[in-house]
Amino acid sequence: MDIYLDSAPVIYLVENVVPWEPAVRAFLAGEAIQPRVSALTLMECRVEPIREGNNALLEDYDEFFASLGFLLPLDARVFEKATQLRGRHNFKTPDALHLAAAIEGGCQIFLTNDTQLAHCTEIRIEVIQP
Repeated sequence: MDIYLDSAPVIYLVENVVPWEPAVRAFLAGEAIQPRVSALTLMECRVEPIREGNNALLEDYDEFFASLGFLLPLDARVFEKATQLRGRHNFKTPDALHLAAAIEGGCQIFLTNDTQLAHCTEIRIEVIQP
């Protein structure tokens, strides 16, 4: 099962943020679960370490993203889907792009900490709870 990780769950995992990190790990512990992300996730997660000059954390993120194997594309189909989602639900552009990447990428679940995204009916939304 492909599960798209919004940026917050990735941050919780990589930075070991308690109490959320164990909740994300537990959610991903099932058999045949494949975490997925897009280049937008990579960008959002790497900004703070770059801004702070935290090279060790930046390396942790780079290792995490490399371990996933590939990033879901942000192509014209994703931008069209994001436009539709933004128009229908008034999501912020980055949120609409994350959701669209997950939907167009064939993910079954979108894991987030953002309760507002539960309005999206095109994919199953799971809001991480500590």
